[in-house]
Amino acid sequence: REENGKKQPYYISRKDGELICFAGIWEYAEVDGESIFSFSLVTGETTPLMAPYHDRMPLITDKTDAWLDLASDALENFQAVPESAYQVKPMNQAMNSSRMKELSIIE
Repeated sequence: REENGKKQPYYISRKDGELICFAGIWEYAEVDGESIFSFSLVTGETTPLMAPYHDRMPLITDKTDAWLDLASDALENFQAVPESAYQVKPMNQAMNSSRMKELSIIE
């Protein structure tokens, strides 16, 4: 988000160190007669924790088996990870540069 006229990056992670599993959909799409892989994240309204950073957010779940079960209505049965499971930390502004290759600045 913008702070003091500069873009401030943030690192969002789970407090327990587990992976964040985003809900997504995919298909092969025809583009100019060519079949290409197409993918989208499913987004929804933001939570109070994430609202200061963005106006929407990906749907996140621990129940990946239920999400991938084609026999069920995945959105109807969707179970989000509670926002209390996450932490948000400001990052070094160098992260905004595409030339930055140092992973150590994440730490």
